Amino acid sequence: MSLDICKYPFEKDLLGSQHHVYYNKYHNGGGPYLLNNFIKDYKFPKFNSVMEFCSGPGFIGYYLMHKYKLADVHLVDINPEVKLGIELTNKENNWNGYFYESDALENYNGPKVDFIVSNPPHCTNLEEFNQCTTNKENQKYILLDEDLTMHKKFADRLNKVLNKNGYLMLIENKTYIPVGILDNLFGLKKVDYGDIDSDLYYIMYENNLDI
Repeated sequence: MSLDICKYPFEKDLLGSQHHVYYNKYHNGGGPYLLNNFIKDYKFPKFNSVMEFCSGPGFIGYYLMHKYKLADVHLVDINPEVKLGIELTNKENNWNGYFYESDALENYNGPKVDFIVSNPPHCTNLEEFNQCTTNKENQKYILLDEDLTMHKKFADRLNKVLNKNGYLMLIENKTYIPVGILDNLFGLKKVDYGDIDSDLYYIMYENNLDI
């Protein structure tokens, strides 16, 4: 196994279990931090199917799948290198995490879901990226969405993958992507919003659009 592959435990402070998510250390876009500082205490609406978009190794998607006793999770990411960690996670835990290599949702061919969660790239130009990057591998996949191109493509195809009255949760950086931009971009009913820390916020939308 590669020396860059790590195991993140879902121990008792999260799920009271010994399940693990495998990940390459360069593919961690903040999922463990979000699980411990936000996701584990959030009161989610009811859903029967889930997708993590910009999933990386699937920290949040696997957590929600297991916590809410779902049969599977759909993991969408542009980086094909995250597939190895997902395969290892599935094998060790006997889980059904389905990976889709896709730029936005262009190559997604899975089912529609009730709930989508995403911690997408937060920097909208190279100047912002250079302020944020630590010069490690894979940083552009994690941090950079120039001119919100990926967000726009995601918004355009969202109604094809999110069920009517389903929910979208985005985790964003208030310095680079103010919430008003997202309201205009997605055009969905906003049902919740709040700060996670001094930099990050979450926003929850309901899909109130006609199918």
